[in-house]
This record gives sequence, structure tokens and C-alpha cells, in this order.
Amino acid sequence: MTKFIILFIIIIVSVYYFDTQYQLDQLKQLQLQEQKLKQSLAEQQVFELIQLKKQLTLLESRLRNRLNHLLTKDYVASIQKISKIIQASNVKRQLFQPLYSKEISEHSLYMKLPIRLRVIGNYHQFAKLVSRIAIMDHIVTQHNVDIRTNKDDKYPLILEMTLYIYRSVDLDKKVNRNDQANL
Repeated sequence: MTKFIILFIIIIVSVYYFDTQYQLDQLKQLQLQEQKLKQSLAEQQVFELIQLKKQLTLLESRLRNRLNHLLTKDYVASIQKISKIIQASNVKRQLFQPLYSKEISEHSLYMKLPIRLRVIGNYHQFAKLVSRIAIMDHIVTQHNVDIRTNKDDKYPLILEMTLYIYRSVDLDKKVNRNDQANL
């Protein structure tokens, strides 16, 4: 019986040594690998955080730049400048209609004033007009652009579009404060 007990103990020790010890060694290796992966993940997250902060800084800079291109005064100077661009582009103006009653406030940062425009001319003149409007000092966007043929030989095409001039909402706040102060 003692031989069986000794044999049983030897078998248990052997199983522990050959099987369980191997698994424990494997567990230690996996734990080390887990620590390395956690460290690598943390380093990657730090790197990504730095990249995201750089992108945020860039976006904030672009937003400040765009906000600086918003008008801070009324639209009159911009409307006059667009009118001069139309004249300089050698197109014939048929309609130039600022729609003050349809001024739009989509966001708390800016307002936009639509201007309906219809001119006649040729492609080169239209290209000159559109490109000059696009490089204005402040933000002016061009929407609903429609070019069609005209029966007039001197001016073969008609260009219709809606321009939007953007300005800062801060102007409204300043005007309202000044109006209230004058009361």
C-alpha cells in the first residue's frame, strides 16, 4: 500500500512538474506579453492624442482665419466691390439684387445676405467674374449657378447665380448695445 501511495505522490508531482509547471511558465510569458502590449497601446494612444491635439490646433487656427474673413461692418462696401468686379469683368449686368429682407442667420457666428445676379457675356468673361469674386478678401460664396445660351450674338450666354456675403453676428450685438445705450 505504501508503494501505491509513493507511486501516487510521484505521479502527482510528475503531472504538476511536467504539465502545470509548463502552464505556469506559459502564463508568466503571456503576462509579460500583456504588459508589453498595454505599454505599446498606451504609447500609441499618447501619440494619437498628440496628433489629435495638433489637428485641433490647426482647426482652431483655420476657424480663427475664417472668422477674420467675415465682414465686421455692414454689407455696403462688399456690394460695391462686387459691383466693381462685375464691371471689370466686361459682362453686361441684367440683375443685381441684394435681398436684405432675406438675410439669413444659420449659426450664432455669422449672417449671410443673398444677392441675385444675372449677367450676359461669354465664358471667358464669366470665368473672370467668378474667379475675382472667389478671391475677395472676405467670404462670398456662389450658389445655384446656371449658364444658358442667349439669342444675342454680342453676348452669347446668360449667367444666373446667387451670391452669399457673410458677416459676423458680433456686428448685430454691437449695434444693439449702441442702440440701447442711446435710449
